[in-house]
Amino acid sequence: MRVTAPHGQTLRSPPAKPGDYLILFTTQHLGDLALKIDGKAIKQNNVIQQSVEQDQWLANTRPYLSEPSVNFETILLTGATGFLGIYLLSQLQQSLPNSITYCLIRANNEVTAQEKLQANATHYRLNIDFKRIIILLGDLKQENLGLNSSQWQNIVIQIDAIYHCGAQVNHLYHYFSLRHANVSSTLTLLALCQQGRKKQFFYISTLSTALQQGNLIEENCVANAPPKENGYIQSKWIAERLIQQAFAQGLYGTIYRMGNITGCTRYGYSNTENNHGLSVIKGCLQQGIAPLWKYYDVDITPVDKVADLLVQSSINGLHAKQCVNLSYLTSLPWVEILQQIANDASPIEFVSPGEWAKIWVPKIKQGNALYFFKSFYLQTEERPKIIVERNYVKQVNLPLDGMKLLSLYRQYWQKTGFITRNLIEISCARRVAVK
Repeated sequence: MRVTAPHGQTLRSPPAKPGDYLILFTTQHLGDLALKIDGKAIKQNNVIQQSVEQDQWLANTRPYLSEPSVNFETILLTGATGFLGIYLLSQLQQSLPNSITYCLIRANNEVTAQEKLQANATHYRLNIDFKRIIILLGDLKQENLGLNSSQWQNIVIQIDAIYHCGAQVNHLYHYFSLRHANVSSTLTLLALCQQGRKKQFFYISTLSTALQQGNLIEENCVANAPPKENGYIQSKWIAERLIQQAFAQGLYGTIYRMGNITGCTRYGYSNTENNHGLSVIKGCLQQGIAPLWKYYDVDITPVDKVADLLVQSSINGLHAKQCVNLSYLTSLPWVEILQQIANDASPIEFVSPGEWAKIWVPKIKQGNALYFFKSFYLQTEERPKIIVERNYVKQVNLPLDGMKLLSLYRQYWQKTGFITRNLIEISCARRVAVK
């Protein structure tokens, strides 16, 4: 079985029976996969592990056309219809007023693509100059990003910098379900940097890939193995490894690791639909029960500030060929966050992590924000105090007040119905009934 990445690199999987692959690629969740395979879960995990080990190596050794300084006149941005992506687009336009940005968007036609982009900007109240945007209809999962040869050659000669913010984000899918969108697309964009105009490459990754030694999450290095056997983390880690090798071969750029991006500092706008951390908070509030993670600090980084830091770092060449942890711009204790949200309606009950995992998580029902993530929390988990290396964040030293931000976020959550007073009152009544 092969997964073809453009321009010379082929992702290979170890041989297996056709029936095994059919099951593997058509089953989204490893738990379901184990049931379907009827005892072959270990074998399939081995297949995934072998592929992860193989896919991390960059086979294309051609030189990169790059240099320490570029003009940033023409930019390629993936993920512009996402939460961070639209803020990056806004910040790029503000910081580079004469630039043109190509936005790769998956849609049936350019009108629909522009409507998606406009709707995203309007939702977050961002002013986007569409005269300085060129829509590229494409798909991260497709060969050459879904572009035809004419479109490809055009960006080869036009683009100065690539911001790869797009990804398929799903913490339940296995690696092969995410491989095309998250790994093959990275290989494609790296190949773009070996042709035509000299380019720089900026990759938006996740803090979950970072090397952790004890309670310390390190910054300017790439781990030798993915920290967790999670498909999304594996795919993002592989991308980091590939980019690290490209840096060694002459490419200039930076890897930026994001943490829990929560809301914006002006209006509190949050991406509540696709934020795992917020789902944990809401799920506990819905049930009225939460684990007593005494030392756990929740990252509540504002999206507008992290987008600004990323753009300023990249256009000024502050962290060439480095990894930067753009997370924990500000944080609050886990217990304090839940108490602040719940206190005005009904106090939440904290139980030991063991009791929560063994008694309360199994009782989570459909309709609870944590329902689809139950399998992650069925084992007792103590969350220790962690220290995140983030030298750039410390140097900037943004004056952010965590409690004021939480209050602003809460107003938005309540306004949109994500977390309401009524929800907390109902959860209190249900908790008493269950007991």
